[in-house]
Amino acid sequence: MNKNSIINIALLLPVILFGNAPFMAVAQKLPKIQQTGKRAPADIKIDGKTTEWNDEFQAYNINNRIYYSISNDDVNLYLTVRASDGYGNEKAIFGISFMVKIPAETGEKSKKNIVVTFPPTIEVAKIDPVRYTVVAVRRLKNGTTNADQKKIDSLRLVANKMMGGVFKEISITGIKEIRESLISIYNTESIKVAAQFNDHMQYTYEMAIPLKYLGPAINGGQKFSYNIKMNGLPEKTPDSPYPPPTLSIEALGQDNAYVSYPTDFSGIYTLVKK
Repeated sequence: MNKNSIINIALLLPVILFGNAPFMAVAQKLPKIQQTGKRAPADIKIDGKTTEWNDEFQAYNINNRIYYSISNDDVNLYLTVRASDGYGNEKAIFGISFMVKIPAETGEKSKKNIVVTFPPTIEVAKIDPVRYTVVAVRRLKNGTTNADQKKIDSLRLVANKMMGGVFKEISITGIKEIRESLISIYNTESIKVAAQFNDHMQYTYEMAIPLKYLGPAINGGQKFSYNIKMNGLPEKTPDSPYPPPTLSIEALGQDNAYVSYPTDFSGIYTLVKK
């Protein structure tokens, strides 16, 4: 068993959801891993909102504390993610990586992976105000009163505005047509991302990758593997703005350890044709 598997098991615990009992009931009915392909709504927009989905998701991964759906139309592959609690919010702002494992084509010796990460590592001075706001809301919600709701709504607006100001780039690897490792969210390659906190202060993230980048095997109907990774605090490097945690999971506590360490899971998807 590898380190990530051990961490995933250690961090498996009941999640305190935002909202009332219906949210818990929905989570209990959903599988941990999406079971089937899903056709995207005709009116889908990458705007950090899930109104076109009627706020419904295909799976709830309790280890990672996220709801998610993978879907497609004839143009794009889509990922939609929503954090289920305040610690999920905090972890998500450090970046979610979506990996698509591309089957090897004739003549190729190995498979290749496309990885899209949003947001990529951001300077500490820029992201800390967002994190402090998320933590402030989590603490308010732990003891919510009617008087606190106005504070929460104000903080949500502040957090969305701050994210809009600093979440400006996407990290891309594995797409031969895109040579730069970082591209603007306003790119010409048609990779789209958007994230914001909804009315329940849940981080909601949407992404679209054009199918043309996924190769003929996937577009021809072959199953492919994917991986969703919640990156947590960045690993320490000479130029890293975030030092890694030095305490054990037990010393940090399960919630803080969940935020600090990366967690991930994998699944299988097949494009849904009309």
